[in-house]
Amino acid sequence: MDLNHEIRLLRLLVVVSILFSLSLGGAIIWLIAKRNSADHLTVHRLDIVDASGQIRLAISNREELPGLLINGKPAPRNGKDAGMIFFNDEGLECGGFQVSGTKSGEAAEQSLSLTFDQYRGDQNLQLIYVQDGATKTAGLRIADHPPDEVIEDIVAEMDKIHSLPDGAEKESRLQALRDKNPQRAFFGKREGLPGVWLKDAKGKERLRLYIDAAGDPHIELLGKEGQVTYRIPN
Repeated sequence: MDLNHEIRLLRLLVVVSILFSLSLGGAIIWLIAKRNSADHLTVHRLDIVDASGQIRLAISNREELPGLLINGKPAPRNGKDAGMIFFNDEGLECGGFQVSGTKSGEAAEQSLSLTFDQYRGDQNLQLIYVQDGATKTAGLRIADHPPDEVIEDIVAEMDKIHSLPDGAEKESRLQALRDKNPQRAFFGKREGLPGVWLKDAKGKERLRLYIDAAGDPHIELLGKEGQVTYRIPN
């Protein structure tokens, strides 16, 4: 085989390779376009990012839900459920929506929660539905976290508390954490009663407005120790 013949053969191989690459690339692009325009898409997790590639929203099953971000490093998330996690401009978690539900025997359990977090902190606003058998709670919760409190401090304190053996010290530390981050208001239905429950800065209930089981309205003012000081009707 002379040199000119080998060159012609090499050129033919190059042309065939280019045509094959173009055909393969076109097929891949067509498949991707067809997949992205499909009516049904099945994934374990879907991340929405901005123009810089920063994640802004993650939609995920239970197993793939993003963990917490502590000091720039991922950390385990307690109570992971399927749902969505929202991230701010810095890639820090700022809220989310999580769902879970199951039935054991005759007792059904269901939980849905939409939360809004303060900057680098825990949730200040929560829309929640919780069912535990026949007990159901549904409403809007407002918490009160210190403005300088960050999620790193909360997680570190919770880790210390969970490492303690069950007993008085553990319960005292848990209560101190609750007192530092009290729930201030609940609007909804709990214990079978629709109403509004308001608490002071220490988490002590001070005002109740609710409808009882007979359909009658009530207003109650409470003292700092939880005693009812004024009631309408008396």
